[in-house]
Amino acid sequence: MSSEHAECGMEEDVRVTPDGEYSVIDSIVKATGTSADRAANTYRRMLKQRLVPPGRSIAMPIRAHQKRVHGTRGRGGARAQLTPVATKEGIAQILAQLPHKLRTSFARSQRRPADDLYIMQYSIDETAVKIGRAHNVEGRRRQLEAGQNFFVRVLRVFPGCGPHETDVHKAIAVFRSNRGAGVEWFNLSGGQAIEAVCRVLRI
Repeated sequence: MSSEHAECGMEEDVRVTPDGEYSVIDSIVKATGTSADRAANTYRRMLKQRLVPPGRSIAMPIRAHQKRVHGTRGRGGARAQLTPVATKEGIAQILAQLPHKLRTSFARSQRRPADDLYIMQYSIDETAVKIGRAHNVEGRRRQLEAGQNFFVRVLRVFPGCGPHETDVHKAIAVFRSNRGAGVEWFNLSGGQAIEAVCRVLRI
């Protein structure tokens, strides 16, 4: 494998409590392929509509790619999150009540390969990078380069990691460039961008 490519190593396992209950949000993410944010919003709506019974929430370690909806900082600076949990049977009931649209959209997405996540940079400017997703990264590079008097370099490709683009953008939002209309440009060097993405993807 080229040094410019790295397999997506994002951990997708469901967090489990010491007494064997499972994170509801993680379970929805794993079952549907949606983001943690959307899973949390979906679960809130299900509770509001009384499609599922309310359960208990406990503090669990938060992963780098997850939003802290009710975040707290524990001792030693360790991040934790109050997250709803349920038994295996409870999780099955919750998943059975998920909106049909969410389940079918995931089923359709499984019929095609996931987009790749990429980091690109203009040849004339090494102070900013573009972090985006594409099914054909080389085609996207040529598209950005077309009609310009500079080249676009691909610094790194993360195969299959395109669905995590939003998580990466949120993690580095403070570095978003305001020099143009594009929202995928960040004031980071190539090395800093690669390190930040790897940290979010946990690879």
